[in-house]
Amino acid sequence: MVSLVVCLGLGLVFTLLTGFVAFDQLVRLQYTSHRQAWIEDSQPTGFLWNPPGRSIWLHLFYRTNYSGSLCFYSWVFNTPQWVKQDKVAGRHLRRMRICFLVWIIGFLLMWLWSLGHPELFRWLNKRAV
Repeated sequence: MVSLVVCLGLGLVFTLLTGFVAFDQLVRLQYTSHRQAWIEDSQPTGFLWNPPGRSIWLHLFYRTNYSGSLCFYSWVFNTPQWVKQDKVAGRHLRRMRICFLVWIIGFLLMWLWSLGHPELFRWLNKRAV
């Protein structure tokens, strides 16, 4: 039973990381092909991608990527004009949205399922003692 939960959890983590990569590709495409839109969006960075000239260490350790997070959640629900005009950007956005939706639904289903199976968490209590 626990191994099933672990496998499903790893699948959800993989889905979430795939969504992050799609977002990074979308921001990189915006930076390279739609620079004015990138500037208007407050110059977002990806989860793992930084534009040339920005410190990766500052990005990783301080997570000063407020504009990137804002774009991520905005793009989940709204399609920017520049994406409507670019087929490649549309594919990246679609993949990002699908991964986000699968992750949210999967996480909620696993959480609801785990509420009915308290035995999954007994090993946590044994290790804490």
